[in-house]
Amino acid sequence: MLALIHRHSLSNAGVFRKRLAAILLLCLLLIAELRAGGIHENPVTTINVSFSFGAEWLEIYQTMEILALRASEKSGSNIEFKFWYADGNLEKESLNIERAINSKPDVLVLMPISAEHILQQIEHAYVMKIPVIVYNRMQKSHTFIQPDVFIGLDTYNQAYTTAIGLFKLMQQDGIAPMPVLLLGDLRDNNSINRRLGFIKAANDFGVEILKEIETDWNAKKAAEGLDTALKEFPNLNAILLSSDFMITEIKKVLSNHQRWAPYGEMNHVYLGAQDVFKDAIPLIRSGYIDIDTAFDIWSMSTTLIQVISTLASGEKPSQKVFLVPGKVITQKNIDSIKDLWSLEIE
Repeated sequence: MLALIHRHSLSNAGVFRKRLAAILLLCLLLIAELRAGGIHENPVTTINVSFSFGAEWLEIYQTMEILALRASEKSGSNIEFKFWYADGNLEKESLNIERAINSKPDVLVLMPISAEHILQQIEHAYVMKIPVIVYNRMQKSHTFIQPDVFIGLDTYNQAYTTAIGLFKLMQQDGIAPMPVLLLGDLRDNNSINRRLGFIKAANDFGVEILKEIETDWNAKKAAEGLDTALKEFPNLNAILLSSDFMITEIKKVLSNHQRWAPYGEMNHVYLGAQDVFKDAIPLIRSGYIDIDTAFDIWSMSTTLIQVISTLASGEKPSQKVFLVPGKVITQKNIDSIKDLWSLEIE
């Protein structure tokens, strides 16, 4: 009996040793394959993104591209961008977007010339099951076809903060504001929002707007409109400018009327603007522009990368609309503001 038990124990021990050897051999094979690159413990998937720009000639659009790449790199996301440029041509933009869709990216980002002209392309992307982000230029809320997400500056708030800041400064100086509005292109939703923000501030302060001048984002047209307004309204003492990329032409007109002077001088025209393009920076520092609300492109870029990663994973972002507030810039704080977009491309 004892002999049988002994033989049974030896038999079990032999089986155990064979199983242990097999497990060790399997572990060695796995380690060898890991070293050879055949298996990855945490595989990294590239997210392919097609990013369509309606135009690239303005430095603000160039900065949107630069900071999108920088935000992606900083986040550690494995995002590969393919950029498309339409040079301000609607037909070329449509063709670019169709080509981008046909390349089957994981996410499509559209920074359009006009948000109302890309509806057909958004619909096509949905048929192809490609998530869509519209960037910077929002469609009108009643538009039937909407993107998955919109990311942009809160342009209503941008204009409102500029106008309120300007009116408060004039009130402190004991001067009743008599402004004109230099608007953008009222087919563009950002221009519409800025106009509404200016008007809301004027209503809140009980300020009468002398004249609204449409510029179609054309600096020459803005200059002509301002020249006429200065002749029509000799008491004009404030300008609300929808974008300071037009400031060089505005300066010429005010100089011709002997009204180009820094804050504190008798013939100073109070000037509130938007965006903080590079040409505006020295004019803010020297007191020619009193207040300017900047695009916060860095915050827009970091939000963009987060949303791309979420959509590419098949999940829905926390919201459909991300509106980034602008940064209010004055002579007092311009040299302490961080991430001012127009300094990124110096």
